[in-house]
Amino acid sequence: MHVPGQSHGNSPHPENVSAYVCTPAAMLDAIGTLTKQMPPKAAYNTLLASMNVHEAPRDINVVLGKKKRDAKAARQQNGLDTCHNFADEWLAIYNLMWNDNFIRFFGAL
Repeated sequence: MHVPGQSHGNSPHPENVSAYVCTPAAMLDAIGTLTKQMPPKAAYNTLLASMNVHEAPRDINVVLGKKKRDAKAARQQNGLDTCHNFADEWLAIYNLMWNDNFIRFFGAL
């Protein structure tokens, strides 16, 4: 089953194609719920089978993107997405030294 695509706002010839249509919030909520229960490909196929072709997600990238954004938001909410490079990791461990009794020393010997 093929879902017809829509032109994005950056289309080189927007006068020749139909306007970009955002994925509805209700669809994104359904995708978020399904991707917690099953892999993205299975969630995409489930949505295609259960919905009208014009209401279903355009392609699997919509499902993959939603899952990625949800995972990133969960990491940020839990404070696990703060180390982006070696200096951030070093500062995180250095700050733990003052709050954690297990760490006695942190530095170069």
